[in-house]
Amino acid sequence: MRELTDRERSSSRTGFSSVSKVATVLGALLWCVIAVGSIVRRLWLGPIEVLFLLAPLVHVPLGFRVVRRLFGEYSPFGRIAIIVLPLGAISAATSFWLPVGRIAAVLAAGWFLVCGLAAFDGLWRLFRGGYRSAEGLCISASFAYLAVGGVWLVLSRSGTLPMHFAEPIVLLTAVHFHFMGFALPIMAGATGRALGKREPIGYSAVERSTFRFVATGIIGGPAIVAAGFVLSSALLKLVGALLLAMASIGLAGFVLFVLPWIRPRLAKVLLSISAASLVVGMILAATYAVGEFTERYWLLIPQMARLHGTANALGFTLCGLLGWTLAAQTEKRLRKGL
Repeated sequence: MRELTDRERSSSRTGFSSVSKVATVLGALLWCVIAVGSIVRRLWLGPIEVLFLLAPLVHVPLGFRVVRRLFGEYSPFGRIAIIVLPLGAISAATSFWLPVGRIAAVLAAGWFLVCGLAAFDGLWRLFRGGYRSAEGLCISASFAYLAVGGVWLVLSRSGTLPMHFAEPIVLLTAVHFHFMGFALPIMAGATGRALGKREPIGYSAVERSTFRFVATGIIGGPAIVAAGFVLSSALLKLVGALLLAMASIGLAGFVLFVLPWIRPRLAKVLLSISAASLVVGMILAATYAVGEFTERYWLLIPQMARLHGTANALGFTLCGLLGWTLAAQTEKRLRKGL
């Protein structure tokens, strides 16, 4: 009976892995078509919309794979989220082909369903002991922020102006929680795990304390920035942005620090690009935040979307998630070979 149970579990893991892998590949192909169509002006989508669609089509499927391989299997909520993820991603992409309104919002709600299920999985992980480590807290926060991003996508596609915010601020908020809210904590969790599993060293007391500070900034930064917008507090937005920037640059340093223990070489290259892109992106974000606070406006939203958005979406998030996916696959193969 025990052998049968193990087989069933193995079959389930293989099935979910296949769904995730197919969803990632098909999503990447669809996003390439969308990006090329936008560049040659066959599609009307702007750079913000195109960069956002990387999240449901590519980033989230990759993030789900990284979490499963490094932090264990999903709850029933998470498994349902993986199953419906391809439909939710297509629904999100389709919502941008329709005029802003009720139908577009309903389609965007299909993506929010995936995000909401992920949030319940994050809560399940928290109650199952995730609160005991900075890495576990990062994963739970990641899934919670993903749900917040899903809410703002629905608001954007419905044409709602929450708290009198107009576009592109509403859609940019969805982008913020999908990239800085979802992807950044996952990569922080993966980095912390790699830091603690170095052989034969493990964590030192200084490294553990420093990483906890970095994780705190990564978890709290997006919420403080959002609170600054909600409360119309320029000071709160500045504090949140600078905290997030400092924590992110610290994370980039930790990524470079653990590279000697990462395999294969391609994963090292991708994570190096990711860390460098994160530093560039966060310097731009801090510059924008200081300029907005002092009313100097060195960078405007279109420039931030083009520079900061591209660095975060392609350089940091895509390369980082691909790098940790390859590293996790290699680690699994090495464990099997022992």
